Amino acid sequence: MENRKMFLNNIIVGRFSLPQKLLLKAPEQSAKLKNRAKELFPDSEIITEANKQFELLSLPVSTKQNHWQNKFLHQIKNLPSAIKDQAYFLNAEKDELGIIAQSAKGLYYGMLALFELTKNQTQAIALFDYPSFAQRGFLQDLSRGQVLNPSGFERLIKALALFRYNWLTFNLEHNFGYEKHPEISEADDQLTKSQAKALFELCQEHFIEPVPMQQSLGHLRGILTKPKYKNLAFDENLLWSLNPKKEEIYSLLTELYQEQAEVFPGNYFLVGLDEPFDMKKQLANSGDSEKSLPKIYLNHLLKLHKIISELGRKMMVWGDMILAHPELIPEIPEDIIIINWQYGTSQLENQEFYLKKTEPLAKCHKQFYIATTTWSYARLFPELKTMEANNRNFLKVGEKLSAQGALLTNWGDLGHIQLLGYIAPAIGFFGLNSWKPEEISLEEFNQNFSKFFFQDETGQIGQFYLLMNQINEILSPGKLLGGSALFILLDELYSQQYLPNQDLENLSEELLKLIKSCSEITTGLGAIKNPDWVLDLKPIIFALGILFIKLLLKKKTPIILNQANSKDELIQMFQYLEFYSEQFAQAFKERWLNQAHPKGLERILNRLAKTQQGYKKRLEQIQKTKIENWEQFQNSPEFNEYRFHLIQELGLNDLL
Repeated sequence: MENRKMFLNNIIVGRFSLPQKLLLKAPEQSAKLKNRAKELFPDSEIITEANKQFELLSLPVSTKQNHWQNKFLHQIKNLPSAIKDQAYFLNAEKDELGIIAQSAKGLYYGMLALFELTKNQTQAIALFDYPSFAQRGFLQDLSRGQVLNPSGFERLIKALALFRYNWLTFNLEHNFGYEKHPEISEADDQLTKSQAKALFELCQEHFIEPVPMQQSLGHLRGILTKPKYKNLAFDENLLWSLNPKKEEIYSLLTELYQEQAEVFPGNYFLVGLDEPFDMKKQLANSGDSEKSLPKIYLNHLLKLHKIISELGRKMMVWGDMILAHPELIPEIPEDIIIINWQYGTSQLENQEFYLKKTEPLAKCHKQFYIATTTWSYARLFPELKTMEANNRNFLKVGEKLSAQGALLTNWGDLGHIQLLGYIAPAIGFFGLNSWKPEEISLEEFNQNFSKFFFQDETGQIGQFYLLMNQINEILSPGKLLGGSALFILLDELYSQQYLPNQDLENLSEELLKLIKSCSEITTGLGAIKNPDWVLDLKPIIFALGILFIKLLLKKKTPIILNQANSKDELIQMFQYLEFYSEQFAQAFKERWLNQAHPKGLERILNRLAKTQQGYKKRLEQIQKTKIENWEQFQNSPEFNEYRFHLIQELGLNDLL
């Protein structure tokens, strides 16, 4: 279909304009539905009426209403109940409108389709629609430095609702305000119980279920580094995993689960259980099967299952340990949901890759979800092409193997420097493809996304995101953690450790082209909707300047010293570096505080300040040195009196 947009892969039947009066019929949740209708259709009068059916109709009511209702009931009769609950029928032509559903959620999704239709202005449709995945979720990491504040959560929830997500969870290691264990989060940002209750209400208003989460094996340094809990660690040096041999951990976890369940009523609880690195290392060669890692893991999982079941919840668990030890799969209780996270790499793996990693769960008929990622973690900017391949291919495999749900994860490794605006395309892409996996290209998607989410008819914002993705292609092609542009940004000025093996001049020229292209787009950008998501990209512009100047200094400093030329050019470049660094820190602080609590920001700003101190130290050394040979200067005592260890600064020594 020409000019295909986001969710509407529809049948054109004529022209349509939104009626001035809309009749909302619902047996329940009518106030919630009316609020959403007012948000989506502010120029229409919304009239509510109690009714046995869920309907949104134009006034006067069309004579086709009963026909629509019968057609809808016939179409949904063979759908699974969890899918049927979200289905809707939408008929919109000329001045006649009818949306039919059998639940409030289904009617809301029909209203979202109508909202998109109104943005297309000239198209009309007759559409029966339902999702491929009953559960379409989002995970926000709250334990790597960035704890969203109420404003950040509101922005996130409204975007998730627009793209038809229906559950939200977290990565929570220690950043929840536990009243019985206040020591756990007292020195850090936290999601307090009052904030959690407000978040629950906000989610409910937007047909999203918040699912509580508490890491329950590994990933617990935030708790185990506290003196009160250190003795519960499996390894009291690394302080990474709980020790399942210590019974007191179960009373602790029970109390933590109870407090989260209190503020997040619902059906599920995610307990983590992924990546117990210390246990893997120490138990790898255990000759006693009863003391082996798989046996210890299974016993631990079964104890947690009992606790969660007594809370009236279904337990969710990460699937990496289960898939690593497939002999465990038959032992997993039938009601546990295994979340199979597979993120792929920048090699852009195909469907076969994900099929092999998921079939063991499907063949054993276990309940399982699939989990993809935004590909923003430990990066200056998300890898959009890797995100596209991961989400497109894994969601298609999940649909093929009948996964009950899907989850988009947004991890915050290395301080969670990534702001919400960075992941906007990933939120939209997963939303579209978890509703119904599509073949739309990333370029076409970004164009449509730009128009739908930002009401940017030029599509420039979508182009801007694709341009920013070139940071990864220029500075970290095919690299993983240690090769990302973020490492180059934060690293010692004259280090070559994280640079790609390319000529510095070529790299700097490529960056300069990128800077000029970004400048052209941002200069011509007009008024848009949801501007906060675009404003979040402001720090990246200054980061490009930092990277460009750092590359120039790496290239020109040896030349100028070796030729005994004037150092004025170097001094000027250091001044530019200082300017861009200050602007980056200022813009980043402004955008962070717009969406998150401040303590995580303090750590990032301190890290940036240390990097800037390093720049000043190097400038001071260059100005003072009498050495006129770059190699000799690098090996001199004055150069080596200052050493910046990035891995140490990032706190990765023990883990790496």
